[in-house]
Amino acid sequence: MRFSIGEMSKMHNLSVQTLRYYERLDLIKPAYINEETGYRYYSIEQFIVLDLIKQCKLMGLSLEEISKLMKEEITPSRLLGILQQQKQSLEQKIEELTAAKKHMTFLEERIRDAMAQPMGTVSISYKEERHLVAYSYLSRNTEELEINLRKVLLELEQQEGILNSEIAFSAPVEEISKGQVVYDRILIYAESPQALKGGEQVILPEGTYLTLYYDDHYGDNLKYYEKLLKAAKKQDIILEGDFYEFSIMPKIDSGRKEKSLVELMIKIRIS
Repeated sequence: MRFSIGEMSKMHNLSVQTLRYYERLDLIKPAYINEETGYRYYSIEQFIVLDLIKQCKLMGLSLEEISKLMKEEITPSRLLGILQQQKQSLEQKIEELTAAKKHMTFLEERIRDAMAQPMGTVSISYKEERHLVAYSYLSRNTEELEINLRKVLLELEQQEGILNSEIAFSAPVEEISKGQVVYDRILIYAESPQALKGGEQVILPEGTYLTLYYDDHYGDNLKYYEKLLKAAKKQDIILEGDFYEFSIMPKIDSGRKEKSLVELMIKIRIS
């Protein structure tokens, strides 16, 4: 009994294009091709071939891997080995997707916090303790900062793969007072900072911080630092420690200019 490619398509919920593609990959060839018309016909014995392809795709095998497998003897032992390997691969993907989803939730909360007040507005807010990993790199301009940041990210991505974390920078108050932003450290805020190697474990203490959010090119950030300094001076607020610049989300505007949604903060003394 023979079945046309159209009948085969309907019975197996596969498009005609897919069957022709499988043929080009030598996964399944028609049992008979009419030389005059070019019509393709399949046999009922080939149904199991398509069932096997579907089952292998469900296990996560690529068409190339399926093609190679079908040229071998598929013993129960071989099948068990494939299942175990694919299961391990799937579990790893689940872990990666779970971590990505968790970071997306964290990022969503950070953006909502930034949107809760007008951009560039100085506020005083309480911050919980944050654990970070610091890498000492002196960056006196945006070019140095970009190069140093690439060094840190490259090292971490080689260790950890895709890095789901927030990047921050610390800037001494003394340099801002001189009219320039100089960064002395690159910091990574991650869920498990102890897993990140090569840096110094630091704690950003809980307490009250002078804070503002801005959405701008980070090369134009001096004015936001100065705005915090001006607010502190006007209100006789005593500053403690360095400025911390958290890069929540890098972006590109309609003019292709780099921008970033930033939380800028510095701890203050409450008498």
